[in-house]
Amino acid sequence: MTETQIMGSDIVKKYIIFGLLAIFLVLGVFYIKASQSKTGKASAVDGNDYTLGIGESVIINGNNIQLQDVDSQGNVKLYINSIRYTVKDYGEFAGFAISIVDYNYDDSKVGRKVTFHISPYKPDGALMIGGSTVTKGKTIIIDDVSSSGIIKIQVGGKAYEISESGVYDGVDIILDDFYYTYNQEERWVKLSFREDIITTTTTEKVEIQKTTTTSFKPPEQDYNFFQIILNWVSGLFSR
Repeated sequence: MTETQIMGSDIVKKYIIFGLLAIFLVLGVFYIKASQSKTGKASAVDGNDYTLGIGESVIINGNNIQLQDVDSQGNVKLYINSIRYTVKDYGEFAGFAISIVDYNYDDSKVGRKVTFHISPYKPDGALMIGGSTVTKGKTIIIDDVSSSGIIKIQVGGKAYEISESGVYDGVDIILDDFYYTYNQEERWVKLSFREDIITTTTTEKVEIQKTTTTSFKPPEQDYNFFQIILNWVSGLFSR
């Protein structure tokens, strides 16, 4: 074998070795991702598909999204940071747009799986931390949002911690949605307001019963007869 043939053979061997190393590297990456999926813990970026079994979860921007169950009709129950939601086909919860790409229902919970497409979203009119709005002459300021859905706000200068819609300092506030993430500057709250608070007043209607006293008066003809009798009796005593 000539020296040129030997050099060519060595080059081929190097290409084969590099090719095998590249294949092993790719397989290693897929193995790591598969292992993360099986353990139910994986960091993720927005706009991806995730297949989860019952009890498995994925972490997106500091939010733990866990599959609780799925029924035969495709109604999916899931937790986002311990808050439970139910979605069928599509829903927007806690700052995430969640679509049900596919699901598998089985009599055994072990066989049940759901494939989600999950991406963060932000509705129009959402207030960032430090943002404010004015309604009914009172300033609403967003102070912070926690992962458990506790919203710290100020209403007319008074501080509140809210987790649901309600009346605060005379303002009827509707908590539409919120978004929590590690980065405080990216957290937001979407509120809406009922302009008029309807107060129902129950008025008792008291009926006053009028009592009318009626004196007995016989008919005219009977009255004349009695008068004649009285006159006759009076005449007897006067004799």
